[in-house]
Amino acid sequence: MLGGFSAQCRTPFGSVSICGAHGVSHRNGRNEYIRRYVPEYPVVRFINERVDENAKVFCLFIGDWGHYLDRDALFDNGQFREMARRAVKPGEILAAFKARGVTHLLVRFDIHGR
Repeated sequence: MLGGFSAQCRTPFGSVSICGAHGVSHRNGRNEYIRRYVPEYPVVRFINERVDENAKVFCLFIGDWGHYLDRDALFDNGQFREMARRAVKPGEILAAFKARGVTHLLVRFDIHGR
């Protein structure tokens, strides 16, 4: 049975409703729907379930799937490059993250090759 799907997601711009009917029944729910279409979702789900609700996650190289995070998130728009350029010591990059209230980093490494 094709069923309508509706979910509320928090984004940096507020709550957004997601609706669809891609062969997903009401029984499957939000996590199953997203897992089907976002291969990286297990990482997001881990953060949503295990990282403190007051955390602030800095997202680097993760593309457009970070909006599935249920935690406060900062999406890199050149900030990291600027922090690294200005830093004389590695501790200065850590200080820059702390100044922005960042408690966790989410970095995608597989896009740069091995």
